Amino acid sequence: MAQENLQPTLDLRRDLVELAALQAAHGEQALTAALERAVTFRRWRAEDVRSILAAGSGTPHPAPAGDALVLELPPVPTRSLAEDTLDKIGQVS
Repeated sequence: MAQENLQPTLDLRRDLVELAALQAAHGEQALTAALERAVTFRRWRAEDVRSILAAGSGTPHPAPAGDALVLELPPVPTRSLAEDTLDKIGQVS
């Protein structure tokens, strides 16, 4: 039972050691940005932060939804769904 209680502490210790190493390798500013991104995506482990740092600046930055996109689209010809039945697959119209 005592061993089970130590596991979260050991995991935290390991994560803190890795985060300190990541700060030494990438700098405080990059680590802070990676930690903010990790929290945004609910990623809590040092390995997640390492992956974010490895991805670099090419990762997307989600933004809140904006206004609806309204477009005037040209009319297009339509056809019956019956033309897409399994017995018609492979037949050329």
